[in-house]
Amino acid sequence: MSERWRRELGRLSELRPSDRLLEHARLGPRTGVPEPRSRSRLLAAVAAFALFAGAGFLVWTAFRPTQSVVGGESADQVIVTFTTTGPESELPTAILVLGDETVKGTEGSYCWNGTTKCVDTVPPEFADFLVVPRGSELLVRGTAESVDGSLGKTWDQPGVKLDLADGSATLDAEPAKYVLSFVAHWPQGNVPFFFPIEIVPRAEVPSPSPGAEGLDATYTDPLGWSMRYPEGWHVTEFKNVCMAGFTGALVADVPDAYRSPVSENGCYWPPRMNLLPPTAVVVEFDLMEGGPFSGATPTTPDTTFPLSFDDLQVVPTPGPGPVMYTELVQVKGVDRYTLNVWIGPEASAADQETAQQIVSSITFGPSGSTTPPPATGTGSPARDAELPVIQVCPDVSGDSEPTQA
Repeated sequence: MSERWRRELGRLSELRPSDRLLEHARLGPRTGVPEPRSRSRLLAAVAAFALFAGAGFLVWTAFRPTQSVVGGESADQVIVTFTTTGPESELPTAILVLGDETVKGTEGSYCWNGTTKCVDTVPPEFADFLVVPRGSELLVRGTAESVDGSLGKTWDQPGVKLDLADGSATLDAEPAKYVLSFVAHWPQGNVPFFFPIEIVPRAEVPSPSPGAEGLDATYTDPLGWSMRYPEGWHVTEFKNVCMAGFTGALVADVPDAYRSPVSENGCYWPPRMNLLPPTAVVVEFDLMEGGPFSGATPTTPDTTFPLSFDDLQVVPTPGPGPVMYTELVQVKGVDRYTLNVWIGPEASAADQETAQQIVSSITFGPSGSTTPPPATGTGSPARDAELPVIQVCPDVSGDSEPTQA
C-alpha cells in the first residue's frame, strides 16, 4: 500500500459516524414518531424534517466510505476476510475461502483495546493443510485498516513477506507445506492469524469445483431495470418501504434474506443482514422515491454501465454479520438508486463470483440502455397492489405501530 493511501485511510479511520447516524442521515427522522395533533405542531414537524433531512443527506455524503474492494473471484483465488464479530471488546476473526473450502484462521498472541484484553496463545500445531495450486492469487478483504502477510515454513518463521499494497498477492512458492501468516491492524489492536496450506503444482490439483452458477434467470422491475441471477437463488421484491419509499428487489443464495426493517423504534434502511448464515451472499438494488432533495445537478454525470463490483465501497458496520458494500447509482440525472451487496465471511468463492456477475448484469431498458423511472410508484398499478407494502402508519390517537399489508 502506498504512503498516500495509508495517509488517506488514516484520515478515514478518524471519521467513523455511528450506525444510527448513517441511518438517520439517509432517512431523516424516525418514521415511528407520533403524528402531531394540531396544525401548528404539524407545520413545525414538517419544517424540522426538511432541515434535518437536508443536513442528514449531506452528512451521509460526507461520511460514506471510500475504500475500494477487489472483485471477480475465480476458483483458484484464495480469499481471506478479516472482520469483527461483536462489540469492540471481542476479538476479530479471519476466514479463508478457496473454492468450496472454508478455513478459520488460528489466532496468535494479542492485546485488544489497549491492555483491556491480552492473551498469550499456545504455539499452534497444524495437522491439516489446505491444498493450494501454485500461482494462486491471494485476495485480502474485510474491515481491517491494513494487513501484513508472509509465507513461511512454520508459524514463528515468517519467511517471505507478501506485498499486499493493493490487497492482493501471488502465492508462487516451491511446492511444500507452509504457514500463511497475517497481522491485521484495527484501531483496537493488532491480531495475528495463521493458515496452514500446502502449495502443489497445478497439474496435481484435482478437477476444480464448478465456478459461479449460470445466470439463467432474469428479474425485470417495472421501474425499468433488470438483473440476471441463478435459478437456485431467491428473489424478494419490496415497495414503498419506510418514509423514504424504498422500492426494488434483492436476490440471495439463501431464502428469507429480506427482513422487515420496521421496528418499534422506527424504520431503518438498508435492511439488516446480521442474522443471515455466514455463507450468505445478497445483492440488492433500490430506488429511493421519497426523502430529502438529493442535491444532483444537470452537470452530474450518470453512472457508467455495466456496473462493477470493483467500484463498490466498504460500509463500516458494528457487530457480527457479513461485510457490506455499496454504491450510489445515477441514471438519466436521477441519483436516488443504490446498489448494496452483503458477503458473509464464509461465503464460497463461487457464490462471491456469482454476486460480482449479478452486479454487472444490472441494466436499464432493452439491451442495457437506460430509461428514466416514472415520477412516482412503479408504473404498474397491478404490481403495486401485489407487492407487500411495509410502512409505519400513525393511528388517530397519535400512536404509531408498524403495519404490513
